[in-house]
Amino acid sequence: MQISKQNLLPLGINFALGFFFISILAIKGGYNISPFILIF
Repeated sequence: MQISKQNLLPLGINFALGFFFISILAIKGGYNISPFILIF
């Protein structure tokens, strides 16, 4: 699969949003979700 700049941008945005969302969940729910972050 070849990654071009056209689909690299949405991929980066989705990854950033997902990571941001998971960090908020980790902060709000204590660190019980830490193993999930390591897997992710």
